[in-house]
Amino acid sequence: MAMKPPLTHHDVTAALQRAQAEIGSGHNSFVYVPEESLVAEEASKLALGGLPIAVKDVIDCAGMPTAAGSTLSAVQPRSARLVDQLVSKGAAVVGKTQAHQFSFGTTGDVSCTGPVKNALDPTLMAGGSSGGSAVAVALGIVGAAVGTDTAGSLRIPAALNGVVGFKPTYDALSSDGIFPLSPSLDTPGFVTQDVRTISRIWEALHNIHAADVSWSADKTKPLRFGVLPEASLTGMASRVARGFATALDWFNETPHELNQTPHIDLDALRRHYLFIVGWEGSNIHGGFARTAPELYDEEIRERIASISGVSFQEYFETLKAVQNERAELMQLFNNVDVLVSPTLAIETPKIGQRTVRDDSGLDQVWGALAHFTSPWNVVGFPAISLPIPGAEHPAPIGLQLIGRPGSDHQLLSIAHEVETVFVESSA
Repeated sequence: MAMKPPLTHHDVTAALQRAQAEIGSGHNSFVYVPEESLVAEEASKLALGGLPIAVKDVIDCAGMPTAAGSTLSAVQPRSARLVDQLVSKGAAVVGKTQAHQFSFGTTGDVSCTGPVKNALDPTLMAGGSSGGSAVAVALGIVGAAVGTDTAGSLRIPAALNGVVGFKPTYDALSSDGIFPLSPSLDTPGFVTQDVRTISRIWEALHNIHAADVSWSADKTKPLRFGVLPEASLTGMASRVARGFATALDWFNETPHELNQTPHIDLDALRRHYLFIVGWEGSNIHGGFARTAPELYDEEIRERIASISGVSFQEYFETLKAVQNERAELMQLFNNVDVLVSPTLAIETPKIGQRTVRDDSGLDQVWGALAHFTSPWNVVGFPAISLPIPGAEHPAPIGLQLIGRPGSDHQLLSIAHEVETVFVESSA
């Protein structure tokens, strides 16, 4: 799919019109579009220059409803802190994007307003839970979109729709004004068509000048990429494995180092994820699902019921175990600048599909889509997904780069370097 150039403040009116046309039609990426954008005066003179953005419908925007993919909709009197910060830096909010209901799903096809359709193929899943945000960017309606990532909810739809998805370090951005699923895992972040746009947003929010911070004091020093070994990356479909291998081959033409890391027990981190989201998610939604079941899709009610058996003792022990494993994983960055894995393990499922149909050996689509993303939410590491040019359809798997906590700007700098390698290698 040919990407459109990044939008500017001159395109806000056009973005509003195209977003409005998406409601209930097209790829169904938007659920609400105001008559006028939410924007600061003289935004064109601010850091983001009136950049049209969309916001996932679990994040409050002043004067716009928040419904979180449900029928429970209320116009919000104030914006989430992150939205306020973006607007103050010159972003123009043109609407709210579809969310998998209450952010509780990776597929992006469960919402009271219908499924989001993949930007590359409308018969396929867009992914979730920030599927509307990814599709809005992939279609060129907005220059960037805000979403949330609890198990991969930004990186999954970014990979499925051929765009860039960034989950920052846990707690690096405010979650104030964002409807939660699992507060220990929920992380707001961004989807764009290229890394440079995310860097521009990040630098604006943190008052960083691009020349002030770099990945290395010595620009001649090669980057050190730590590739997760096969023992850690079990469960890949063959098309995914081929795409991942191709991406790694391109690095052979660069001066950068590509070394295999020790085995990382991603299965243990996935189990921790289930205990954390089980305790926290059921505490947030369990009572509502029982007393107001009409607010929830049947599949979401079943998911909430399935996680509700986690005891506080199990939850507490899991949090302690995560602290230890996080400390061990931090040691990897003594020898590498960034960790590398595929973003996705499986081929893109059809809308409504719930059983994996490729040769990955994985079973349920819901968990399989988060197979390589959810572990990094558990430990709070920043991660970004980049599209791999030329990946086999329907497996636009994405390359996932994982950084040291707090090294978000460094990770974006490295991601831009990788993006450049991809562009030059595929030219």
